[in-house]
Amino acid sequence: MKEWFKSLKPSDWLQLISIIASIAAIFISNMLGRWDALRQSKRQQKLNRYNNLYIPFIKFIFHEDPIPLLLANIVGNNEFDELDNLIKGNLKYLGKSSADKYYKLVNTGVPAIRNNFDKILKMAQKGEFQSGKSINMDKEAYQACLLFNDFVLEVLQESVDLAKELKLEPVGQTLLDVYSKKIRRPE
Repeated sequence: MKEWFKSLKPSDWLQLISIIASIAAIFISNMLGRWDALRQSKRQQKLNRYNNLYIPFIKFIFHEDPIPLLLANIVGNNEFDELDNLIKGNLKYLGKSSADKYYKLVNTGVPAIRNNFDKILKMAQKGEFQSGKSINMDKEAYQACLLFNDFVLEVLQESVDLAKELKLEPVGQTLLDVYSKKIRRPE
């Protein structure tokens, strides 16, 4: 093998280097192409998450009053199923923290709300959740409202963070600011 290398003329070396450089360029080009495709795919997934979950969620919450018993008001206005369908239809887009909160809400909070639905509906229709007066509500239903508030704030925060990461205008920031001041989280 040593003798073979020694027997190569400068033009042979030039040809050999040219072949090696061509093969290396193909591999490098392929690696860069794959890396760029992966980067674009990740961005598209995040954009889909933002457009399919966060923007519709923001639109829904935008029309609600930022009151401490937001969930009770949504249930009382017969809007919960619409929101629940939005979330369930886009479950794959929830962040880890909001998914954990949604799981807790669905398994503990929603049953408490549904068990007290008639009472909550009557209270909401009378405007008791917005009046500011003391409300006599089942403790489990009240905790469910707080769990929902926590979920709403988490989703709004995720929307703002993702918008900034995607270099988009964080349209959920205003709602996050308002809701953070007006609604309570569980203790």
